[in-house]
Amino acid sequence: MTASLSPTREVMSDEDLRTLREGVRDVCTRHAGPDEARRLLDGTPSAAPEPQLWNALVAELGVGGLLVPERFGGVDAGWTAMRVVLEELGRGLAATPFVPSSVLATTLLLASGNDDACEAFLPGIAEGSTVATVAVVEAAGGWDDWARAEAPGSTVAVQHSPLGGKWRSAFWDPWRSAPAIGRWRVFA
Repeated sequence: MTASLSPTREVMSDEDLRTLREGVRDVCTRHAGPDEARRLLDGTPSAAPEPQLWNALVAELGVGGLLVPERFGGVDAGWTAMRVVLEELGRGLAATPFVPSSVLATTLLLASGNDDACEAFLPGIAEGSTVATVAVVEAAGGWDDWARAEAPGSTVAVQHSPLGGKWRSAFWDPWRSAPAIGRWRVFA
């Protein structure tokens, strides 16, 4: 079975969505808001978000796995639930890695159809121990071999780290076979 996106799934009832909305709003009230946003803006670039917000979102509410299929450790709740979370995070001025990790990287991994990469990264994203981001590297963009003129323009990089842990990078190139995990190249 190949990993894939399912844009039409809707498994949460209206009551479940209300409960999710209230939960995210409560977490944002406790750990985000205008004062935290101002602290981050005034302290830029040295300021960093407090980890309590992310920890509460993933540990208390499990929002890291909303788009992740159950077989990879998520809840497969779909885009309606995702919309609710995104609305509340925006409303609460929440500075979290939610969009790059739980939305963009998760969607990219699932769209890749690479089960090995999904098995390697999605469980950590779902539980919140892996924080991922996505970058597009274009030819002559400056990243060593990935930036050579012959490199395809849509080579994609996913970088992730456990919060407070060491960074590792995994690069996916859909046009070339690569060592490591399927088409993923992992660098520690």
